[in-house]
Amino acid sequence: MDHPKRPPEDSRLDGDIQKKSARLRSFAVEPILAADVLSELVELIEFDVYGIAEKRNIPKILKALPPLDESFSHLKRIYGATVLIGPSTSLEEDGRAKLLLKLKEVDSESGTVEQRKVPRIKPLTKRQFEWAKQKWPTAFHADKRLESILDTTFFDAAELQRLQRLIVCAERIKGCVVADPNKLENDGVVAEGAPDPKNPLGHPVMAAVEKLAALHRDSDDSEQYLATGFDVFLFREPCAMCAMALVHCRANRIFFLEPQPTGGAFISSWNLHHEPRINHHYEVYRLRESL
Repeated sequence: MDHPKRPPEDSRLDGDIQKKSARLRSFAVEPILAADVLSELVELIEFDVYGIAEKRNIPKILKALPPLDESFSHLKRIYGATVLIGPSTSLEEDGRAKLLLKLKEVDSESGTVEQRKVPRIKPLTKRQFEWAKQKWPTAFHADKRLESILDTTFFDAAELQRLQRLIVCAERIKGCVVADPNKLENDGVVAEGAPDPKNPLGHPVMAAVEKLAALHRDSDDSEQYLATGFDVFLFREPCAMCAMALVHCRANRIFFLEPQPTGGAFISSWNLHHEPRINHHYEVYRLRESL
């Protein structure tokens, strides 16, 4: 007896299976930040400091001192009974001796000059600020967005679910998925790119960029770059060529699953997204599956 043929599988079934697969898995989002942001410390520099004999002479002392360079504007000039003079390397011994004599004239013979290490740069994070202020009082204005990225509270539960679904999609095709975070339908997927084993340059990112270019040609918004405001999900950390292509497309955020030990442009051999010489910088995150 002949069995009835099964109807063609609804294309939506793949999407449903994919979403179920993503729900059963859990990923942690790890920001790939610059070393100076991740560090708990800030660089120190040795300063000459003057020990004030009588605090009532502070206005005269400040008038006698040369102004601090703007690069040290984050430092409080006076701390208790101590005032910053300047970097220790900025004065020769003769100059230091002459300045001390001048300070003693407006203060007291008991005034002293010593050396002390102070923060060379303004802290970038709360953690750095807590460390730096133990060395010398310094200005700090918290970047709320950066702090939320550091403590992993930046992405809410709904956004995390979306990221997981899209990274699973990129994993499924072993390639690249470009999505518009402002669109809900189909998680905002705009273009996909899979590897082409027959083409040495047939990388997933390049395939996705070609599709974006085709969409762009049919779009009314010819002024916008190909990936302005878009998120890009990659199965594997991109090479320098693909990472630069995403720079030129003005991608907003990049998420990748697996590192590329040789030639990876974000963590393996380079931090391209922190390169000061490029004209656009996107955020980069690695998704690590929780076992």
